[in-house]
Amino acid sequence: MCAKILIIDHNDSFTYNLVQLLEEANAETIAVRAFDDIFFDEINLFDGIILSPGPALPKDYPSSLELIKKFYQTKSILGVCLGMQMIVECFGGELYNLQNVQHGRQVEVFKENDCALFNHISFPFKVGLYHSWAMNKDKIVDDLLITSRTKDGVPMSLKHSEYNTFGVQFHPESYMTEHGLQLMKNWLNCISHRANGETEK
Repeated sequence: MCAKILIIDHNDSFTYNLVQLLEEANAETIAVRAFDDIFFDEINLFDGIILSPGPALPKDYPSSLELIKKFYQTKSILGVCLGMQMIVECFGGELYNLQNVQHGRQVEVFKENDCALFNHISFPFKVGLYHSWAMNKDKIVDDLLITSRTKDGVPMSLKHSEYNTFGVQFHPESYMTEHGLQLMKNWLNCISHRANGETEK
């Protein structure tokens, strides 16, 4: 199966780097929609949804938050940076403002729990960060599971406990991130498994 992917663009310069990464991972169709130009009727034309990085906070993108709530049970969703933060807030988690802004910084991430996004990827590995807010690990909710973290314990990725909804705080499309292409291939494989009635964890 070659997946049809919809990217929701939150006014971010990295969005078309995500498009390029998806092309390298052999996604069949890639469409980009601005966050304020989402038509929910067209979502069913796609197999997976990527929520792009972007400025500001999740509350500034109500249509994207609504999309998660409407489709997380039926579509595979991958949130990147701001996109992960949206998933956190949608399921009742909390964000906090980092004392040290992580813009253009490379760090190592360490495994916290098994996750299909990291199949064939060895921990620890290096990732590129561009964020000033993070998930509060002390306010984790039952529906979400932290799957990787920094050495300081800051959550770097998550998954839904039941559905194919994933988030990464780092940027897989960044030149500073190792294994970004493999991660994207793994997500596309999750979509393929879902189409066959399976749920990847």
